[in-house]
Amino acid sequence: TIIEHEIQEYFIPYFYIELKILIGEVDKAIPVLKKMLNLYPNNQPLLNIKYMICNNNNISSVRLSDDKTVVIHTGGEKSIVKNWNPKEDKRISGSEIMAINLAKEFDDLGYRVFIIGSFHSEEENIDYQCTYKNIQYIDYKFFSEFCLKYIIDYLVISRYVSELTYYDNIKNVYLWVHDQLPILSDNSAKCIQNHTKKFKGFITVSEWQKKNIMKELDIPEENFIMSRNAIFIDRFTNKNVEKIPFRFIYSSSPDRGLSYLMNMIQKIKERYEKTTLYIFANKELIDIDT
Repeated sequence: TIIEHEIQEYFIPYFYIELKILIGEVDKAIPVLKKMLNLYPNNQPLLNIKYMICNNNNISSVRLSDDKTVVIHTGGEKSIVKNWNPKEDKRISGSEIMAINLAKEFDDLGYRVFIIGSFHSEEENIDYQCTYKNIQYIDYKFFSEFCLKYIIDYLVISRYVSELTYYDNIKNVYLWVHDQLPILSDNSAKCIQNHTKKFKGFITVSEWQKKNIMKELDIPEENFIMSRNAIFIDRFTNKNVEKIPFRFIYSSSPDRGLSYLMNMIQKIKERYEKTTLYIFANKELIDIDT
């Protein structure tokens, strides 16, 4: 269509490639795949298909240690936070903080842990790649090279559906869903590429979240793994905190529902006069007038 131009430019040839491979006509899929890779050289679903049908004898399978390797991918080119510093960066959101803390937990259990993210920019002369607290941070531009060289026992993709990767060296793949449906605005993320053996499931943090994704995307329940919020309970053991009746606290990004909450608070306050709202967010992103 005129508006949804990616349907013709991306999805029709993409599904043509998948269909031809499924029915055994790989020779007809290859020319279209080459053309698509020229247009979208970094598109991960297309790269997954490429390495599935190509001769992979030149791919090395090196183990980095005797322990199993865990890689957490926090996003690449489409990352919300660009070029963040793992050691100290106030710009990062909850998902990056969760990834850092989850990596530490895996490290304590004896895994070799890597975090992939936006850490490097030649144009801006920035390089935050490092090993910090025994976790190695690698820029997303080197992720494909890393996957083709080293064995990854567990790959956890944080939020970005388009980063799901199924190379030979990757054994188990999980999609860690955060605070939105696992479909983003870029073309490849409107469909979820599901590997029958490697993809292990969607990691959700509540029964409500799981049911909502099942309903909206028609995904069977067996594809979900229930986890928990990354909350350190020890931080909330102080019994001396004074209870303030009808106090509401908002601590997410303002563009994630604050306007709806503001409308709701007005109605709640009409019923309960003592209602108060505390907002902990980036003030620059809040439109005070609205």
